[in-house]
Amino acid sequence: MDSTGPESKEPTKKLNGERIALILGGILIGGLVIVFGLKMATPIVKKACQSILEVPDKGAREARVISVEAMVVKPGVISKRITTVGKLRANEFVTIRSEMQGRIKEIAFKEGSMVNKGDVLIRFDDEELQAELNKSEADVEYRQVRFGRFETLQTKGLGRGTEFDQERGQLNMAKAQLEVAKAKLAKATIYAPFDGKIGLIDVSVGAIVDSQKELVTLVDFDPMKIDFKIPEKFIHDIGVGQTAEVKLDSIPNQVFQATVEAIDSRIDPQTHSIAVRATIPNEDGKLQTGLFGSVSVIIGIKNDALLVPESAIGREGDIEYVWVIVNGKSGRKRVLTGTRENGQVEITAGLRPNEIVVTSGQLKLGEGTAVKVSNLGGENVEVSDEEDSPTKEETSKQQASPKKEEGDTSQESTEEKLESSQEQENKGQSPKEGTGDSFLAKTRDFLVNKFKGQ
Repeated sequence: MDSTGPESKEPTKKLNGERIALILGGILIGGLVIVFGLKMATPIVKKACQSILEVPDKGAREARVISVEAMVVKPGVISKRITTVGKLRANEFVTIRSEMQGRIKEIAFKEGSMVNKGDVLIRFDDEELQAELNKSEADVEYRQVRFGRFETLQTKGLGRGTEFDQERGQLNMAKAQLEVAKAKLAKATIYAPFDGKIGLIDVSVGAIVDSQKELVTLVDFDPMKIDFKIPEKFIHDIGVGQTAEVKLDSIPNQVFQATVEAIDSRIDPQTHSIAVRATIPNEDGKLQTGLFGSVSVIIGIKNDALLVPESAIGREGDIEYVWVIVNGKSGRKRVLTGTRENGQVEITAGLRPNEIVVTSGQLKLGEGTAVKVSNLGGENVEVSDEEDSPTKEETSKQQASPKKEEGDTSQESTEEKLESSQEQENKGQSPKEGTGDSFLAKTRDFLVNKFKGQ
C-alpha cells in the first residue's frame, strides 16, 4: 500500500502547526522579556546616561563661572583740567652771526659744551682795527691840546670866537671817531650772551667770513618753555602761576610739572583760542626743543567725581564702556569719560554710585556671564553664581508657567533649557517634544507599541 495517503498527511500538518505555535510562543515570551527587561533597566540606564551627561555639563557650567576682579564705584576727588597739546621751546635761543667781514683768529669754545654768560666764543683778526683805535686816540689827544690853547686865549680876550668854536668842534669829532674805532674793535670778539649749550660750528680758524654769516647756535635749556593754546571759553579759568602737567611720547611713564608763566593779550580770531606759555624745570636736560607734549592744566578740584581705573574702560571705535555685575551676572554699560589722573578715569555719565565695575578679566565676559569676584571678600557685596541657591526673583520665575508670553522676544540660554529639562524629568513630567525626548525612551515606546499591535 502507498504510505503517502491522506492518513500520513494528517500527522505532518499537526507537526508543522505545533512548530509554528512554539515559534510564536517563543517570540511572544521573548518580547515580553524584552519589554519587562527594558522597564526594569530604564531607570538604571537613565541614571547612567544622566551621570555621564551631567559630568561635562557640570564642568561646562563651572567653566562659565568667570573669576574677575571688581570694585564698588564711589565718589572721589579729582582735578578739573584743560587738556591740550603744546610744543617745547628753549628758554633762550640765539644764532650767533658775524657782525663784520674778517678772518677768524680763534675759536675759544668746545663744540657741544656748556658756556657761561660773557665767555669768549670767537675772535677775529683785529690788528687793523686796533691800529684805527690807536690813531683815533692820538687824534683825540692832539685835538685836546689845541683846544686847551684856544680856550686859554679866549679867557684872556686874545682869541677869536670863530677859531675857538672850530677847535671845540674838531675835538668832539675826534672823540666820536674814537668811539667808532672802539665799537669796531669790540665786534672782532664774540661773547656768550647768556648761559647755555653751544652748538656746532661749520668754519675753522683762518676762514674769512662775510658780515651776517651764521656761525653757531647757543641754547638755554633750563628751564624749558612750552607754548599751547586753550579754547576761549576757559579764558577766565586760567591764570599765571597755575600748575600744568606735561607728558611726552618720547619720555613715557614720566610727568613733568610746569607753571603758567604768561598768557597772550589777545584771542586768535581764526581758532577762537588764546596762547599760553608755561615753564618746566630741566636740570637733567631730558627735554629738547621742538618736542610735542600733552598739556593738562589744573583749573580746580572736583570732590564728587565717580572714578574707575583705566583698566576698567573698554573701547569699540568711539564708544567707551565698562562691565558691571548685577546679581552675579555681567553686563556691559556704555559710559562717558572725563578727566584722567594717576591711572583713574572720571565717569561723567553711565554709572551710579555703589555699582560694581569689573577691573580685571573682562576679555572672558559676555552678556549674562556668571562671575565670581575674587577681591571683594570684605565688601558688603552680594555676588551669586550658578551653584548657589536661586534668588527670590529666580524662584518666582520657576514657580510660574514655563511657557513664554506672546510677544516676548527674550531667548532662553542653552544652560537654562538644559536645567529646565532636567527638573521636569526629575519631577516625573514628560519633557517638551523635540527638546527632552531621549533616544532610549523612543526605542522603548516603539517596541511596546509594536508588540501591542501584534
